[in-house]
Amino acid sequence: MLRERFQLKRKVRSLSAEGRFSAYGLTIMPIAIFFAIYLPNPHYYSDVWHEPTFQIVMGGLIVWKIIGDLMIYKMINFKY
Repeated sequence: MLRERFQLKRKVRSLSAEGRFSAYGLTIMPIAIFFAIYLPNPHYYSDVWHEPTFQIVMGGLIVWKIIGDLMIYKMINFKY
């Protein structure tokens, strides 16, 4: 019985590996794109960086990103 449980746990872990890999990519991608744009041209965001609307929108985007990451985490990490 115990052996079957460990086998099932390993199988579920391997099947959810694709979801974990996707979650890592989706988490890192916005940060990587930001730096890919900002590092070659630091003045790209400087025009709007201190605008109140930009700060509100960026805050909202960060909150939605965290919510999305938590949802993906809940989908790929479950009790079995």
